[in-house]
Amino acid sequence: MLHLRKQLHYLIFIMNKITHMNKTFALIILVLIIFSCTGNKKDTPQKPTVQKNVRITRVKRDSLSIPVFTVGVLSSKTQSNLSFITGGIIERFFVEEGEFVEKDKLLVRLDMTEIRSRVNQAALGVEKAERDFKRIENLYRDTVATLEQYQDAKTALEVARTNFEIASFNRKNSEIRAPSEGKILRKLKESNEIVASGHPVIVFASTETDWVLKVNLSDRDIVRISKGDSAWVTFDAYPGEIYSAEVSEIATSANLLSGTFEAELRLLDLPEMLVTGLIGNARISPPKETCLLIPAEALAEAMGNTGIVFRIRDGNPVRTRIGIKSITDSNIIITGDLVEGDSVITDGNAWLNEGEEIIVIE
Repeated sequence: MLHLRKQLHYLIFIMNKITHMNKTFALIILVLIIFSCTGNKKDTPQKPTVQKNVRITRVKRDSLSIPVFTVGVLSSKTQSNLSFITGGIIERFFVEEGEFVEKDKLLVRLDMTEIRSRVNQAALGVEKAERDFKRIENLYRDTVATLEQYQDAKTALEVARTNFEIASFNRKNSEIRAPSEGKILRKLKESNEIVASGHPVIVFASTETDWVLKVNLSDRDIVRISKGDSAWVTFDAYPGEIYSAEVSEIATSANLLSGTFEAELRLLDLPEMLVTGLIGNARISPPKETCLLIPAEALAEAMGNTGIVFRIRDGNPVRTRIGIKSITDSNIIITGDLVEGDSVITDGNAWLNEGEEIIVIE
């Protein structure tokens, strides 16, 4: 400070001597001298370290059932495609799609013109064969006809009777009746259309058999379930309603197109109105298994089936990657490097960095 005063006195002395110098220029020189004489600068003090308060919990081990969630389509266990044995022209449908029918109700019939003609033709053939056989039989008794002629006439009569049975059978099956109580899901043809033998005409679902929810599962889930496992099913069409079910069928091979495995859940409780094709959400409860649990609050970051938690090691937070196997109501089932008893941070991990100083609040 004393040195600065001497410099100022010296500057004033010079300014008084140099009267011809511009005052503005002299002021600039004064400022430069002040900044040059400020002495040694002191170091900027470091920002004090802030310790963050956190809460921790312990990783625990428990035995519980990890649910499997899936979506499926409701259908009848017995769903069949009804068709005619013989081909022909469809004369008339007696039902509509979505209609519930009783057993043996007439559903659809072919045009019977040609079929009746074939039955009549076969009946006439039987009458002629019977006359021929009686005549040959009488001649054979009188030793006029040979044994061969008698046997040929008898064979012709049997053939004629067989043809009549075939024609009568085809006439009977030229109409389709309901095999049981059920529902008409779909009509695949219309009246006056030609249909080939064995070609499906009606998709029929029986209501006398079980109703199942057909679901598709991944390879990770299919190995966790077994027949008899309990399940819950809900439908958007019936909000708030929960229907109990059980696993009834499990596929032994994957679908070649989707790569998934099909399973069937048999409904133990049925909706008031059964409609094939309803979309159902299912929760399957496999047998219990031992797993590691942490509370949901311990998860600092998550992406897909992986997450980040802060584990306490030597009093410091350490970022640790975990696998998320499933999520329950309040806990996360994890896999990875964590073991039972490890301490993880549950409160204060949102803005925490690895290695920061922390204060654990019990």
